[in-house]
Amino acid sequence: MKLKIGFPGKLLPFGKVPTIQEMPAGNSVNVDFDGLKHARPGIYISLFYILLIVLLLVIYPYISKAQQAAHDGLTIGDNVPDVTINNMIGYKSSSAKLSDFKGKLLIIDFWATWCSPCIHMIPKMDSLQKELGPDLQFLSVTDQPGKTVVPFLERLTKQHPFNLKEAYGDTVLNKLFPHSSLPHYVWIDKKGVVMAITGYEAINSSKIKKALHGEKMDVGLKSDILVDYNSIKPLFNISNPSDNQRINSYSILTAYKPGLGCGYYNDLFNKNITTGYHRITALNLTIAQLYQIAMSKSARALDWNQTYLAVKDTTMLNTSLSGQAFVDWLDNKKGFCYELVVANRDTGEALAKMRMDLEFYFPQYKAIVKQQQKSCLALVRTKSTTIPVSSTGKSSIAFDVTGGTMINCNLNVFLSRFRVFQQESGLILKNETGYTAQVDMDIEADMRDIDQVNEQLDKYGLKLIRKLEKADVLTISDSVPQIAKINK
Repeated sequence: MKLKIGFPGKLLPFGKVPTIQEMPAGNSVNVDFDGLKHARPGIYISLFYILLIVLLLVIYPYISKAQQAAHDGLTIGDNVPDVTINNMIGYKSSSAKLSDFKGKLLIIDFWATWCSPCIHMIPKMDSLQKELGPDLQFLSVTDQPGKTVVPFLERLTKQHPFNLKEAYGDTVLNKLFPHSSLPHYVWIDKKGVVMAITGYEAINSSKIKKALHGEKMDVGLKSDILVDYNSIKPLFNISNPSDNQRINSYSILTAYKPGLGCGYYNDLFNKNITTGYHRITALNLTIAQLYQIAMSKSARALDWNQTYLAVKDTTMLNTSLSGQAFVDWLDNKKGFCYELVVANRDTGEALAKMRMDLEFYFPQYKAIVKQQQKSCLALVRTKSTTIPVSSTGKSSIAFDVTGGTMINCNLNVFLSRFRVFQQESGLILKNETGYTAQVDMDIEADMRDIDQVNEQLDKYGLKLIRKLEKADVLTISDSVPQIAKINK
């Protein structure tokens, strides 16, 4: 999952500062202004400081509240400022005021082109908008630039028509409602008050109807903790790992860390690293996912299609939960952060070191990798001359669910991106082209639809075919306790 980095500032007006006459009893001071003209200078100074203290007592709660809100963002029960939203798509003009939607239930959908659950929700929101009529308004908002969002929406609309209001390049709403994971939904009632902040699991007809009628929805608050983490640096900077004279390696395992998202970084196989060290950093992954990294033979971890859980209690290793329920599950001793840093000369032993760590930290499990017959999706060549060899020295790749482009990359890179959209297929992807040159490709297809992708691959003399083949399969099983072994 890509990390969203939050920032503390946001647009919030200060509350109305009351005059001395408006101050509640206990903070008020009675001053005889007519008598001041005959008073000595010292009295003026004393009265000045009295007034200053009074004003600070009155204003401080407002400043403090605004500063706290600026750091945390708006929450349930807060009035939303009437801000301007620019770069609107599908609206009567290129900008809108938030007050334009007063009198409706406004659900702001924070999304991104790279977020698969976000894209999955688009047709559902479109259907709910049509079903529930003008009293409901979905507004999809992203901080991505127009050069990314506009072409994406054009391709997506062509493949799966929908009609929603969108805004790109947003900074205002993202400041008002900072968040770390997507999709993220903010519900604003007809009077402009925040009534709920949820994940996508709450976006359904039943709960929206309750919201429209002012009834209690029973939805949990989506909690997002923002952590400013730079993924190009080690997560645990306990020393200088580039000093090869002082450090061979270090590894650390911690419990779930809120706000970091889920994912991993592995540069063990990158020969161009110049830092003096290599590392694996895993963020909030399960025990099974840590083994998927450790038991792989490349920088790409084994995926769930290559993983078999032969344990009595699979809920300790994997779950079908999503949204906030998934985050809570990880936080309940199911998610872990792990980092391994090794000097360049020790790269070859790094994965073995990680496997030893996992055996030590999780002795209740054992993991092995064996070749088994599995359903595979193999990329093969159908022609010998149609793959365009890249003519540029710069490499780039940009794929989303609607397709994308690849410049100066090998076919393994294409498969790594395609794999993201085939996680639920149960198929293991393999490159059987034997083609190693850097190529350019342009694909316009629903990446979840193999037939559509094959239509595009045909112009490059390539095809994805289903077959049964031997592939690496990770099996995680319950470990036999040592005492049981001795008794035998």
